[in-house]
Amino acid sequence: MFERYTEKAGRVVFFARYEAIQYGSPYIETEHLLLGLLREDRALAKRFLGEVNAEEEIRSEIARHITSSRTHLDFRGSASDIGIQEGPEPGR
Repeated sequence: MFERYTEKAGRVVFFARYEAIQYGSPYIETEHLLLGLLREDRALAKRFLGEVNAEEEIRSEIARHITSSRTHLDFRGSASDIGIQEGPEPGR
């Protein structure tokens, strides 16, 4: 599944998948991608968000809006099986 991503992008999706599992979501949603990006590159988060504790604030705000219902998710299928739409082939 990660072959089409750069190494860093693959790690962001990996962490986003982890966040989705933690929040009991059957899909990787926008907030999970944001949390995955924050896990992957804290310096980038600090540069764009400006605050040292931005991750904690974002995480607590997301937690306030997401109901945690832990479920087992099987991510062995294709990207479309978990709600990701793949873009066109590079160069097309």
